[in-house]
Amino acid sequence: MKRRFFIIALMAVLTMISAGYADAAITSGSVTPQTRAFTTARVTPVNITWSIRTMGGLSVTVESNTGEYLVGGAQARPTNVLPSQTKTSIVPPNAFFFTFTETINIPADVIRASQERGLPLVYRRRFSDDGFATNQELSISMSFTSPSIAGPLEVTRMRLASDNGAPVCSARTGDDLTVKAFVDTDGTGTLRGNWQVRDSLESGNFRTLRTINVPVSGGRNIELRSPPIPTNGTSRVDVRLQITTPAPTFTEPFIACTIAGSDTVLNAYHPQGKETEVVAPTAFMPLSADTRIEWRAVEGTRAYRIEILAEPDTRPVAAQQAKAGDTSATLSPLTLAKLNAGRRYMVRVYSE
Repeated sequence: MKRRFFIIALMAVLTMISAGYADAAITSGSVTPQTRAFTTARVTPVNITWSIRTMGGLSVTVESNTGEYLVGGAQARPTNVLPSQTKTSIVPPNAFFFTFTETINIPADVIRASQERGLPLVYRRRFSDDGFATNQELSISMSFTSPSIAGPLEVTRMRLASDNGAPVCSARTGDDLTVKAFVDTDGTGTLRGNWQVRDSLESGNFRTLRTINVPVSGGRNIELRSPPIPTNGTSRVDVRLQITTPAPTFTEPFIACTIAGSDTVLNAYHPQGKETEVVAPTAFMPLSADTRIEWRAVEGTRAYRIEILAEPDTRPVAAQQAKAGDTSATLSPLTLAKLNAGRRYMVRVYSE
């Protein structure tokens, strides 16, 4: 009797063990998050958790080959391989749960492909067991929208230039003269403003030449041309585009234009070095010891030269040096001694 019971028990154990050694199979899977939405101005890394469940087998390995970005079903770019995971148990039946985590940084060209085709971006992975008998495909869908489409119109930046792109302009008496405004915007709406001039850098208020109403949609960079600038009876005029709607968060710059007599040769000053973008101040203004001059860094420069101009296209009334690693400076006492209090000056920075 005992022997018979022993044989039955042994057979049961063998049956359980044989069942445990049956091929493992992936039965289900999930991914978190399943969707993500971004604005193109703020695409952050995506933290993804992949969960896989298997049944059967005393030892099972789950792995994922290269993940892939898909746009409209076509592969946009492959990405990294996830390390495989192995789990073992001696008690069948065996249900194993695998968790894979990764962080992806979506490449800019992949985002651009999704936007240009107007299709969501899919990030997909296939998971398989160690025998490749079963597979599980999981994916996360991501969409991208321009922040400029969703909100009201905003003016983020503006610069003025002469017709040839220079930050100052000059003309002879009676010549045709216009300037251009390059306006960076976000959002959708109507840009309203006034082209204005004033006759002197020393004093005087701006007066309006023309009012503008420009519809802007989808957020874009626009170029606006001024009406003809008066070139009779004055030696210098300041020109600006005053934005009234939407109200800008910055002071509108102006461009100074020198008007010379018809019999005068306009001799422009040609400084040495490469002109660097000045962040502040960007227009003629009084300068003092509290004025901080800021500019964009230029890679590979050995030093910067800061020039102070009293008139456009003329030799500087003062200049000083800044080190290669600097992007801002205040005026030295020697420079300040050469300036007249209350007079407006223009700042230029050159890399050497």
